Amino acid sequence: MVAGSSAAPYLGYHIGAPFARQGYMREALGRCCAGVRSLRLHRVEANIHSPQNRASIALVKRLAFDEKGIRAAISRSAGGGAITSGGPAGR
Repeated sequence: MVAGSSAAPYLGYHIGAPFARQGYMREALGRCCAGVRSLRLHRVEANIHSPQNRASIALVKRLAFDEKGIRAAISRSAGGGAITSGGPAGR
């Protein structure tokens, strides 16, 4: 978590292929966001390291995250930068 006036936890997640698309991540991330709201932080960030990861992008959008930009410096994939989404902590 980044401290200071812009305190925002970073959210990282992964699920194995046998469990994908069964609602587990939506449930888990929804609970994480609820926990962040209870801490009165103003946002959560999810860094999606591949712009081609459509499932992850769709997941955070369903949870009311919005796209904030692309950070090339933290890219771990050969495909480019990470999409940084700001989440629903304050909503």
